[in-house]
Amino acid sequence: MNCEVYDGVPQYGYHVGVTPSGEDIEVDLRKTANFNMAAFGSSGTGKTFTLRKLIQNFWRGNITVIVPDTQGDLGADSPYDEIPNAAIQEEFFAYQNGTVCLNCLDISVVGKGSGFYPAIQRALRAIQYFHPSMGVRQKSVLTKVLLDTYARFGIHREDESTWTNQPPTIDDALETIQYMLKEAYTGISSNIYRECGELSAKIKRNRAKIDRMHNAIAIQMNDSFENGDFESEIDSQKDGAEAAEKKLEAEIEELKVKASKIIDLECSGNGERAGEELNISALLGVEQVLQQMSMSRLFSGSKPFKPAKGVINVLNMQGVFEKDQQALFFLLLGRVFNDAMNECRILNKGIPETILVCDEAKLYQSVCEDSMSPFPRIVTEGRKFGLGALIGAQSPNQISREILGNIATQFILPLTRSEWRSAKNVFGLDPAHLEVIRPKSDGYLSINGKKPSPVHLWAWEPMPWSRDIASVA
Repeated sequence: MNCEVYDGVPQYGYHVGVTPSGEDIEVDLRKTANFNMAAFGSSGTGKTFTLRKLIQNFWRGNITVIVPDTQGDLGADSPYDEIPNAAIQEEFFAYQNGTVCLNCLDISVVGKGSGFYPAIQRALRAIQYFHPSMGVRQKSVLTKVLLDTYARFGIHREDESTWTNQPPTIDDALETIQYMLKEAYTGISSNIYRECGELSAKIKRNRAKIDRMHNAIAIQMNDSFENGDFESEIDSQKDGAEAAEKKLEAEIEELKVKASKIIDLECSGNGERAGEELNISALLGVEQVLQQMSMSRLFSGSKPFKPAKGVINVLNMQGVFEKDQQALFFLLLGRVFNDAMNECRILNKGIPETILVCDEAKLYQSVCEDSMSPFPRIVTEGRKFGLGALIGAQSPNQISREILGNIATQFILPLTRSEWRSAKNVFGLDPAHLEVIRPKSDGYLSINGKKPSPVHLWAWEPMPWSRDIASVA
C-alpha cells in the first residue's frame, strides 16, 4: 500500500480553539514540557473528535502516528476531514490467517532491552498477559519450552551471533512442548524428538529461502536485459537454487529416517530413557495456553506489523476480545518504546518523531503495573527519544498519578457529575467550572501545568457560553 506523507513544511503548532474573548489558542509541541497530550471527557462530549483533530495535525508534522483502534472510531472509515485517505495505513488484527500479527518471540539485537535474556522475559510476560492465571510450575515449564524452542532455531543464549537468526513463533513453541509431552508419556529421551524438531525447523527455513531465490530469479527474468553478464548472473542464481533444492531433499530424507527411528523406539520401548521427570499436568497446562495463542493467529501469522514512517498507522482491534488485547498492548507498546530508543539519533531534539494514540485509557491499565511497564515509560521517558502519547479517558482516575504528572497538554471536556470531585483534586476545577461547559463545544485547556483556562474547542470565532464564564474562570 502506498501511503502519503505530508509534503509541506512540517507543522508543530496547532490551533485548538478560541478563548471566550475570541483570542486564538495554539498548542506548540516545540514549547510544551513534553509531547504527551490527553483529552478527558465522558461519552459523547467530543473526546474522540478531539483525538481525530490532533491526529490530523500530527500528520502535517511528518510525525509517525501509531493508533491501536479498539472501538473503530479512529480508523480509515472515520471522519478525518482534513487529510487524504492515503495518509492512513490501516491493518487488522483478527482471529484468522492473513491479518497482522505481533511475534512475542522476536529478539531485538540493537539498543537497550536487546538480547536473549530480555527476549525470554518479554515472551514470558506476553504469554502471561494472554493467560494471567498461569501458576509457578507452569511458568517454569514455559521457560524451558522457550529455551528449547530458540535452540531448535539455532539461537543460543551464550552465542550472540545466533541472535539474528530467524526467530521462532508461538507455533514453534507449541511444537516444542508437544515433543516434551511425547518424552513424558513414553519415558524415552526427547533428544530424538528435538533432533526431528530442529531438522523440521531447518527445512522450513530452507524452503522459505528457496522461494525467495526463485522469486528473485523471476523478477530479474521479467526485467529487460541486453548483455551476457546479466544472463550469466541469472544462470548462477539458478545453479544456487538447484543446489539448495538438492540439499533440501537430503534433509527431508534425513527427517524420514529419524521419524522411522522414533516409531521403532516407541513400539519397542527401548532407547535412552528420559533423564528428568517432567510434570505432565504442568506440560498439558502450558500446551493448552500455547494452543490458544497459536489458534488466535494474533502472534504467529505471516504478516508482521511494520509501521510506515510519517503516516497514521491504525491497528484495528475491533475483532479482538479485550482480554486478548492486553498481550497485544504489551508487545506493541514495548516495541514502540524500543524502536524510539534505537532509532533516535539526537537526544532531546525538541520535536516529536512518533506519537502513540491510546483512546479509552482504562483498557491500558494492565500494562501500567509499574514504572518500568511500557506505557509509563513512553510517557515519562519518551520525550528525549522524540516519542509522545495522546491519551483519551473518561475520567482522570483511569490514569495513574505518575502518568498524569507527565502530560503537558490536557483538554478537560464535560465530565459526569460522579467525576467532578476527581476533577477538583486533579485539575483544580470546581463544579461551577464544569457546569458551564457544553458537550462537543466547550472545555478547559491546561498547558505545562498551568491552571486550566476556558476554550471553545476547534472554533475560529468566539461563541456564547451557557452562562457568564468570567464569574467562574
